[in-house]
Amino acid sequence: MHTVMKWGAMYGQLEDGDEISPAAIQLGNQLILPGDRITRIGKKKRSMFSMQDGFYLVYQGICDHHLMFTSEPTGCSGDPWYYSFAYVDSTTLLIGGKGCMDIRVDDLQLA
Repeated sequence: MHTVMKWGAMYGQLEDGDEISPAAIQLGNQLILPGDRITRIGKKKRSMFSMQDGFYLVYQGICDHHLMFTSEPTGCSGDPWYYSFAYVDSTTLLIGGKGCMDIRVDDLQLA
């Protein structure tokens, strides 16, 4: 999988042979399933990720230790880009390349 940073988010593109596994995953105190919609991950501004009002991430599954999301109503459709978060554990996600930002999953807002 190929990832890039742009506009304060990390995007992932599947490469030949990559597949998204539609697995349930523990985020904070919630189990999320493919199709679940998320508007915000985390509480504190410097360690959270949030979508603009009216938009949300739609969990698709996991690929190469990265959680993969599309966005609705418009944005990343998975053709070819997804929102991508490196999964460290149920309370920590990472975005970035050379310099990473940690997302603390101390709150999860579902749409």
